Amino acid sequence: MEISEYTTKRAEALNKLKLPETELPINIKILWFDTVTSYDINNRVNLETHSHSFFEIHFTFSGKVQYECGGSLTELCGNQALFITPDTPHKYIKCSEDLLKVSLAFSFDKNKAVSTLFSNIKTKKLNFSNDISENVNFVLKQSEKKDFLIPGIISGRIIEIIYSVFNTLQISLPQTSDKNFDSRILVAKEYIKNNKHRIITCKDVAKECCLSSKQLSRIFKSYTGVSIFEYIIDQRIKYSKKLLLQSEHSIKEISFMLGFENECSFVSFFKRHCGMPPGNFRKQNSENNN
Repeated sequence: MEISEYTTKRAEALNKLKLPETELPINIKILWFDTVTSYDINNRVNLETHSHSFFEIHFTFSGKVQYECGGSLTELCGNQALFITPDTPHKYIKCSEDLLKVSLAFSFDKNKAVSTLFSNIKTKKLNFSNDISENVNFVLKQSEKKDFLIPGIISGRIIEIIYSVFNTLQISLPQTSDKNFDSRILVAKEYIKNNKHRIITCKDVAKECCLSSKQLSRIFKSYTGVSIFEYIIDQRIKYSKKLLLQSEHSIKEISFMLGFENECSFVSFFKRHCGMPPGNFRKQNSENNN
């Protein structure tokens, strides 16, 4: 098995591609999916012992690479992978000149189901199947395209790769049920996200979902555990904090950007939900980051 679609140009395009977080019962966030050569290891990869708060998988397609992982030496050659669990210390030791591998890092929503699922899984070396090579080649071939759907298509293939590894490791994934998904919840969340800059009500969201306010409130709470009102507030607070910390707009300007009639209304809103005025929040967090 080899990566027949690898080129330096495609590797660079893949490295720059922003991949969306998946909307699944347990959301998966792909942190990176990179091709790595011996040149990369010798010039840009972290060679010190380190660990991550997320999962990492290294797939070797040609050449050899040696790791120190969890206190033991592990060598990978073609068609072998190393599955590294969170907080496991590891580092590169050496590699051959003809090394070509793929590094995949991903994380899950932090919830009880995920913690239970992965609590007994250990870092492990494994052989991988043909379907992983096929998916890697597909991802590389698509990486140069500029179509707006490409990031989503590539994300789907990477999730297939993760699924294949889970099957090899005999990890039993949670079963889905009707309660884990409702497209109306996705519509509601997307509407709230796109309108976080203005004041909206449950009635506005329900209209977008073609439901009554009462119906949507019941469905939304049963699926997410929070009310629509709480979710709207949470999204607006997050957006407020982003504007306060990542822009130079004044408090008054931010007030109008969020749809408030005046600065006082915004200050009262922010203080009620964050425990301090927005000016104090900006100052405190700016000082902490210096």
